[in-house]
Amino acid sequence: MARFSVETLREAHVEDSFTWLIRFLAEPDRGLWSRWALVRSAGHTQSKVDESEWKASLEALLPSSGAEEAAVIGRPRLLGRHVFKANDSGPPVTLMVAIAAASLQAPHLDGAFLACVLDDDFAGSTPAEAERVWNGFLRLHNLFQFSRYANFATRRQIDTGAFVAEAPAAAPPVVEVTGWEEVLSLVDGELRPLAEHLAENDRPLPVLGFELTDEAGAVIAEAELGWPELRIAVLRKDQRGFLSMFTSGAWRAFMAAEVTEPEKLFE
Repeated sequence: MARFSVETLREAHVEDSFTWLIRFLAEPDRGLWSRWALVRSAGHTQSKVDESEWKASLEALLPSSGAEEAAVIGRPRLLGRHVFKANDSGPPVTLMVAIAAASLQAPHLDGAFLACVLDDDFAGSTPAEAERVWNGFLRLHNLFQFSRYANFATRRQIDTGAFVAEAPAAAPPVVEVTGWEEVLSLVDGELRPLAEHLAENDRPLPVLGFELTDEAGAVIAEAELGWPELRIAVLRKDQRGFLSMFTSGAWRAFMAAEVTEPEKLFE
């Protein structure tokens, strides 16, 4: 998180929306909250998401005015699609995310797109269940309202034409990313020899300071280097306590000191 300069919000993911409001009123730094929204967006991406299936899901979720916004997010990009429910038969909240990989290497606040739609037909839900879904939807809105390309709507708004997204006039500025040079300038010294070896052999770029999140978006583990699309993580010695969290989630996770044959990381 240090690379994004959001250390003051490290515990914000376990706070309620009212506390967020108090924080913001006390220190109304929109840049800080925009960077945190970018970090949290990355936590909602998933590995091995088919681009064409993701796009089809987005087009089915939003009208074209909203779905077209995703086109401004550069490639390669990380994608995610999540469906949250209060119960098995209750109406869903669908969250879709696209983040330009370059925006995570050199933090760029306009590099993320989000679409969140609440199916507000609560005919089969109890008042408590409906309230829980609404609260979750509003919490996501409060979190991501600082993202430039964030679309929030209810199904009723979409069906009645009340939701109209403003199509972007142009793509956001392109960030020049230095690739492995950027990684080598920021990576912890313990992992620098490994990073240098991977760079020399033109291996895929990792996410520095990767944060693993649960379904609720809470950070549950950290790794100095992470490849979310490949589900590979390399941890510093002080991150050993997170190793089991990665492995239990079907990640291939390694302590940096134990990676004696770097070329086998991607086998």
